[in-house]
Amino acid sequence: MVVRCGCCHREERHGPQGVTVLQPGGLRRPSEPRVRAVFELLAALDPKERVVDDCPACGMPRTSPDAPGVPVELPELGLKFRDGAFEQHGQRLLPHEARRVRDAAVPAPVESRGLVAVQTVMVLAMAGPVVLWLFLAGFWFNYVYNLGAAPWRG
Repeated sequence: MVVRCGCCHREERHGPQGVTVLQPGGLRRPSEPRVRAVFELLAALDPKERVVDDCPACGMPRTSPDAPGVPVELPELGLKFRDGAFEQHGQRLLPHEARRVRDAAVPAPVESRGLVAVQTVMVLAMAGPVVLWLFLAGFWFNYVYNLGAAPWRG
């Protein structure tokens, strides 16, 4: 049976000889809050995949198509993931209902506007020398042309 982590891409083969690590993984971590990352990972699972356990490298759920699934509790959201669907108080939820519960409990992270300001300043700083060069080239052309000493005027 091959067990994979959807977050850090750790991959192991479980067999009669024991556990063989095929891909070590562990370097990648979720960029959003853990409960939100677990929800997204579970919501994106292939219907044939079943949650086996937590990854020893990153702590996110690991899956396998060959193993019986175990339920995953998300107490922060009040949800349970079992057999490929989310449940709340014993009732299965449709995907959009589960996302609504998630968004109410853990709002999406707000993107920083500071990065946009830094990028704007950088573009202006790079454009400044080009604009200055064009101004000086136009100034030189006008100066030489009005003197009557333009090289192309014979």
